[in-house]
Amino acid sequence: MANKVEQGRRYFTIRAAPGNLVGFIPKNTPILLDVLQWAATDLNRYIKDEGFQVEVDDAQFVAFRRLLRKHPNGFKEDYELLFGVLPTEPEQPRLEWLADSAVGPHDLVMPNVPFLRVVAPRPPREGRDIYGHLLLPKVRETPTRIHLQPDDEITTLDEEHYVCTSAGQVAIEGQRLRFNSSYVVTEIGAPWMRKMCWTCSVAVKCDLDGGVEWEVHGNLLVEGHWSAGNVTVHGNVRARSGIQTNMVGVIKIHGNADVAFVQMSKLGVKGNLTIDRAALQSELRVGGELRLPHEPGSLMGCTVHGFGGMYAQRVGSEKGQRTSIHLYDNDDGGGTASRITKLSAGTIMEVGARKWTQAEDGYFSTLYVPPGEGVKDP
Repeated sequence: MANKVEQGRRYFTIRAAPGNLVGFIPKNTPILLDVLQWAATDLNRYIKDEGFQVEVDDAQFVAFRRLLRKHPNGFKEDYELLFGVLPTEPEQPRLEWLADSAVGPHDLVMPNVPFLRVVAPRPPREGRDIYGHLLLPKVRETPTRIHLQPDDEITTLDEEHYVCTSAGQVAIEGQRLRFNSSYVVTEIGAPWMRKMCWTCSVAVKCDLDGGVEWEVHGNLLVEGHWSAGNVTVHGNVRARSGIQTNMVGVIKIHGNADVAFVQMSKLGVKGNLTIDRAALQSELRVGGELRLPHEPGSLMGCTVHGFGGMYAQRVGSEKGQRTSIHLYDNDDGGGTASRITKLSAGTIMEVGARKWTQAEDGYFSTLYVPPGEGVKDP
């Protein structure tokens, strides 16, 4: 006989749990040993003969037969054999940032790297209990998909993912997806913010405190107080509230720098360095011009190594730490042209091969004059 199940014969009992979503074999229920010879198709036929409309898959059948072999006289606990399917409500569409939040900000984007996924809505689905009765979801309408309007720098990689052609920051404003070539930092609190390699320009609206170690592959604007000494910038720098690092680390700037003041800091600037007010007790190495054009325009207690011109209102001080200025000749053998309105006595000046250890107050110029044409070494 090909079919091992005799219609109308009770091999074991299946009961429905409240709600008719689970069918179980009660504990200690006798199960005829003939069941051990069944295949999955035999078990599903018997389930249907008992009035149920769901089936077991191969994995469920293997687990059932394995347990039956261990407990041929009946299971020790209620055994859940049949499972209905609950209806599912529609799933709303959502936006999913793809960056690892433990490593960096989710809205910092790099060229051609997907940064945002638009997850499509999921339609509602009907369910059925173990008797095959239809179970309907409360909401039967599928939500509308999210459609964003991206800026020109943002493109879609496929129907779900967005990428940028340049590094920067993105923001969602209503249905608009905005791009900014500079990343705006409003607070430095997350652990990953302490040590960052920025792939774009950065605008810092808060203090850049001493615990920060940054490398910026763009320009850097700092509106708050700057006390971080371990910062490298490959572009230009603007420090509106000045720099004071207490001589910790070296700030390295590959472009030009424009700062309000510098105090107790070490700066290396490949381009021009413009200081609005004063430089005090600092070490400065400048590849271009060093400018202190505005009042008081003071440079006091500093050591300066300059490879371009120097323009200042006042250099040195009668008291306190000595100021040492070293201006180097150009590569072509020519000197640097500099102008200092007031040079205090005791200031060490070295321009090319010539040195000054003191000078009278008043107008002073280190305008280069070739040897033998009016310049005498002191």
